[in-house]
Amino acid sequence: MEFELIHFPDFQNSFFGKEYCLSILETCCAVRKRLSCRHITHITPKHPEDFPGQENLRTVVTTYPADWVVQYAVKSYFDIDPLFHQKWSSPAPADSISIAEIYQPKQNTSALQSFVNDMREHHFGQTYIMVTKRMNGHGDAHTIFAFDNIKDQNGKHDMSVTDLIRLLEKDFIQAATQVHEVVLATVSDHSKQTKEVQSLVALTPREIDCLKWAARGKTDGEIADILSIARWTVVTYLQNAKIKLGCANRTSAVAVAMSLGIIPLPDTSHLQG
Repeated sequence: MEFELIHFPDFQNSFFGKEYCLSILETCCAVRKRLSCRHITHITPKHPEDFPGQENLRTVVTTYPADWVVQYAVKSYFDIDPLFHQKWSSPAPADSISIAEIYQPKQNTSALQSFVNDMREHHFGQTYIMVTKRMNGHGDAHTIFAFDNIKDQNGKHDMSVTDLIRLLEKDFIQAATQVHEVVLATVSDHSKQTKEVQSLVALTPREIDCLKWAARGKTDGEIADILSIARWTVVTYLQNAKIKLGCANRTSAVAVAMSLGIIPLPDTSHLQG
């Protein structure tokens, strides 16, 4: 499975404004205000008829900070995150919608527990509600809303997940539908203009190589050994890449390069099985 990342760190525009994605950002901001959620993540498959040969490509929209996106990639959380391992009961008709909690505090494996603990240590929220829509033969679209603890009507106790879903069920479905529709409407333009932006950035092959290994958590010295070049040459390549990408540090440069498709999210297939 491959991913096309559209990233709005903390609901902010990123990399030269990405004006062609402003409609997605505006929708996410409106949904956050209406639901009072902390963060939003949406993943949807490409439609084969619109993107032939890209059946395994997923578009991911997220509002989490840049350092979390990089950490998520470096720690290979794709293999752990239940977002990418959802299974529907069979048969499930097209357009079926389910609402459930995801990333519950207690998990059944140590790896998944570490992932959930990591999210909570970053203070992204305490409750995560996922709205899933079964697409017409193209996989499932998921939208996750992250919340801090929400008080009940008396304001004394935290509201249960069941009560939260019951109270906001229609709002959840409407919000997820809004996000999904605006992503579908703009993703084709995003793919086209991403290629145009890539050509404007004009990173050299060595700069891209250094960013790829930086995305895998390698140090300057380790990258130098892998590429058989001097450590300070690696520092220079990464510095040039940061300047071209308009970033102040390595973390931001890696996140921007991922969001532009200049470097892929790290391949974790060797860790599976």
